[in-house]
Amino acid sequence: RLLYDVQPQAATVTWLLDVEPDDLPITLAWDPARTPNSRWLWLARVDESGAAQGATFVDMVTRRRAEIAAEGLWQVTLGDERTEALRLEPEWNLVALGITPPLQDPDIAFGPACVPGMCWGAAGDGWDATLLLPAFVIEPSAGYWIYCSGADTPLLSGPAAATTLALRSGWNLVGVGWDAVLPDEPAIAGIAWGWDAARQTYTAVAPGGRLDAGRAYWLFVTRRTLLDLPPAPLP
Repeated sequence: RLLYDVQPQAATVTWLLDVEPDDLPITLAWDPARTPNSRWLWLARVDESGAAQGATFVDMVTRRRAEIAAEGLWQVTLGDERTEALRLEPEWNLVALGITPPLQDPDIAFGPACVPGMCWGAAGDGWDATLLLPAFVIEPSAGYWIYCSGADTPLLSGPAAATTLALRSGWNLVGVGWDAVLPDEPAIAGIAWGWDAARQTYTAVAPGGRLDAGRAYWLFVTRRTLLDLPPAPLP
């Protein structure tokens, strides 16, 4: 059992776990609070070329344990840049990133499952936010409707967005790339509205409820406010 390891001084540090069939299943547990400040920790299985597989992604900043049920190479990565797995379903998805992708064109950033030209964002702030226009540049923490031809889980990396969102009076379409908890903020009127892409229907999140990584939400705000949404590890 590995309890501690030496962390080299580098922008990105990786550890490889070679999992044999006789080892399965393996349960990993860790303390997210021990992740160095301003750094990001994640786990994923890698293929023969060394590419991480998005469907196996585990955000080790908002999770405390993971079960490895498949043999092969698994990689733990600690880096200055944040990596996120964007879980997409067929048809409509309401998404937000917690990073600035290196290529901000939605037809590239969201992967091949995103139908070209089918990305829509809020036209403005407040009351104008309910008007949608085609989006051509993806900004961190902003919400977007995208239409997908099938299911996919692309991995995206880039500088992490701020954990504090500046909200305007009226409707805001926003989200973060990590799991967070909707605070009981007096300026937020009622609940947040997200989108269940698997069922293609809206879903409500009350204060104290969980905001899912990579999902965008409609929030109605009675006055300008700053909303802090730091990563929230699961119990």
